[in-house]
Amino acid sequence: MADAISFSESELSKRVRLADVVPLEKPFTIQFDVSSVCNLKCEFCPIHGSAQKMVVKKQTRFFDFEQFTKCIDDIKDSFGCVKQILFTGSGEPLLNPRIVDMIKYISDSKTAERITVITNGLLLTNELSDKLIDSGLSLLRVSVNGLSSQDYKHYTGTDMDFEKYVDRLRYFYEHKNSTQVYIKIMNYMVDSDEQKKQFYDTFSSICDIINVENVYDMGGNGKFDNIDKSQLNQAIFSDIQSEPLICSIPFYTFYINSELDIYPCCEGMLKNCIYKPLENLKNSGIKSIWNKTMRDFQYKMIDGKPKFEYCKQCTFSLALSKREDLLDDDSEEIKERYDKLLMKG
Repeated sequence: MADAISFSESELSKRVRLADVVPLEKPFTIQFDVSSVCNLKCEFCPIHGSAQKMVVKKQTRFFDFEQFTKCIDDIKDSFGCVKQILFTGSGEPLLNPRIVDMIKYISDSKTAERITVITNGLLLTNELSDKLIDSGLSLLRVSVNGLSSQDYKHYTGTDMDFEKYVDRLRYFYEHKNSTQVYIKIMNYMVDSDEQKKQFYDTFSSICDIINVENVYDMGGNGKFDNIDKSQLNQAIFSDIQSEPLICSIPFYTFYINSELDIYPCCEGMLKNCIYKPLENLKNSGIKSIWNKTMRDFQYKMIDGKPKFEYCKQCTFSLALSKREDLLDDDSEEIKERYDKLLMKG
């Protein structure tokens, strides 16, 4: 197999210009927080890692499978098929004992064009890899947190066997069938040219897509004592330097946690002691949440974050900014579209 391509060369980076298509009839991506627990204690993590970690509202450790299937049925009934269902959130998705069944349920029901799991990859075994591949998983996004066992101890507070870890990722890649593998690391962990070379030499032959991502202090609570501050709080996927006035994230996605709470972004979900959920699926269906709750939220955002109470404490809108998603320059035209839509409603 050929060596991996960069994220910018991959299909994952190809996006429509969001300002041309909002308001969307259905979200591009729906994200599920299926595990609130993690097997690492990363120094940069605002929940599981830092000594100054955030206090979050207690929630069920794992998303209940029966509740999950009801959510997927609701998505299917409401939208048919969305572009992506993404397993992410406040913990490690592979810790959920029903993760394979969840992926298979989405795949069998054809509810998403792409099914993605973001994972640290440490729980992969050959047996689990085979099950994930057979379940219909489209993309495994692996966050690498060092280039040795010693690095992992330093960055994540966790003992691990790095060589075995690489071997298990290699097994997944060699047996992946149609599943793509995306391996990434944060820039401060490969600060020197020598470290970058080591990262690419180690992983580029066992993945489809490879990337060095900018680190972001998500939630403002990470521990970054040894990081050059010039490397901190840049856009993760782009060269955008300044925070957009209008955060684009809630215009194309939303998050569902194990309590069935709906949040417009990961910032709201991670800081759930500060931000109240916008809605709960026990009270309203997916279609109503997108067409009413999320659309009302989007309309308020068009006037910009400084005027919008819910987002005043947000620190994350720059992190996920991509040039194709910027809305600021088109805000008046977008507002007119929403006004017409509200008039029809």
